[in-house]
Amino acid sequence: MDKRKALFITFEGIEGSGKSTHAARAAEFLRSLGLRVLHVREPGSTKLGEQLRAILLRAAYDIPPLVELFLYEAARAQLLHEVIIPQYSRYDCIICDRFQDATLVYQGYAGGVALDFVKKTGDFVIRAARPDMTIVLDIPVSASMRRMKKNPDRIEQKKLAFHNALRYGYLTIARKEQERVKVVDSRASHARVAAHVRALLIDCLIRHGR
Repeated sequence: MDKRKALFITFEGIEGSGKSTHAARAAEFLRSLGLRVLHVREPGSTKLGEQLRAILLRAAYDIPPLVELFLYEAARAQLLHEVIIPQYSRYDCIICDRFQDATLVYQGYAGGVALDFVKKTGDFVIRAARPDMTIVLDIPVSASMRRMKKNPDRIEQKKLAFHNALRYGYLTIARKEQERVKVVDSRASHARVAAHVRALLIDCLIRHGR
């Protein structure tokens, strides 16, 4: 991992923030620059990860935060082992839709699992696979609720206090790690958000000599 070639860029955000849409658009933009881009999502992008994703999002299941933590880390470990680590030397950029910050926010800040425990567990799983830049798509919870789909999954069905804690968690991480974590106001028009994201991507490329 110390000799990795690809820039590792992650996208984060609460439900309805536009995170997945802009992660996909970011991958398209980087490819338009002639870069080799791998776009993955968490949990997912492996057979095991997609199966765990279906379990974690299924509304019928009652899964406590500690169990969620281990299931998400298992999916992450599989993604790193099967896809991300082997591909570092084959791509210029790797775009990941959610990564370790999501676990710290969803199971730690909002779920109540001790933050130190979540961090230590995550550090053990990801080791040196740390993002070069993380883009957080930020949106007020009231706007997030309006964007929810009609048939919400298990996470989207959580109480308002949970979603407020998610946003607080992301903004807290951003304040603590300003060099890595960049916040984008996703209340703006799609075009303005996309332009902001593109500017951050270009700046990241320049800073890392790409």
